[in-house]
Amino acid sequence: MSGFFSHHFSASYIRFLASGIFLLTIALFFNYRATQFAATHAGPPVEDIILDHIPVVNMEFMIVEGALLLVAAVLFLIAQKPQRAPFLLKATALFVIIRAFFLVLTHLGPYSINSHLAIDSWVNYLGIGFPAALFFSGHTGMPFLMALIFWNQIRVRIFFLVSSGLMGCAVLLAHVHYSIDVFAAFFITYTIFILSTKIFRPDFELFHR
Repeated sequence: MSGFFSHHFSASYIRFLASGIFLLTIALFFNYRATQFAATHAGPPVEDIILDHIPVVNMEFMIVEGALLLVAAVLFLIAQKPQRAPFLLKATALFVIIRAFFLVLTHLGPYSINSHLAIDSWVNYLGIGFPAALFFSGHTGMPFLMALIFWNQIRVRIFFLVSSGLMGCAVLLAHVHYSIDVFAAFFITYTIFILSTKIFRPDFELFHR
């Protein structure tokens, strides 16, 4: 660790880190505006072959506190190796920007029967809350993205893969996402990961150094 601090906390590393923070800030702003747009243009709900046949379960603890736990896990992994930060920030920013783009395109209303999660306060101010932010599921996609990024570390990979599956089940049981939001998240997120490794190659190489 001391060798990293002496060699890698250079001007180039600070530049990578600052650009990652800036890009994520811009992404969150776009995501907030996209969520507001989707909320004001939401159409009627539609039927869903899975949601129509499963009971409504209150999964608020997993959806809110569980998501915060995943954020804490990522911060812990960054604290272990700070050179991971620039790529993680930029890959996350690209994920948020692409998801915001999809939010603007799709205007389905929330499913007609849901658990009415009480998360319409600070979570919604970040632009990541419900009911308008539907396609695609960030709760499913983000831990899957982390699993792809940490693929070479089997324990971390398994943790995030399991988390992604659990989050997908949670949002379906709570009826706060359509099934297409959950299943499409895996395919879109994989593409986002590949794009991130190409667009942010120097940061990706630093991540694995």
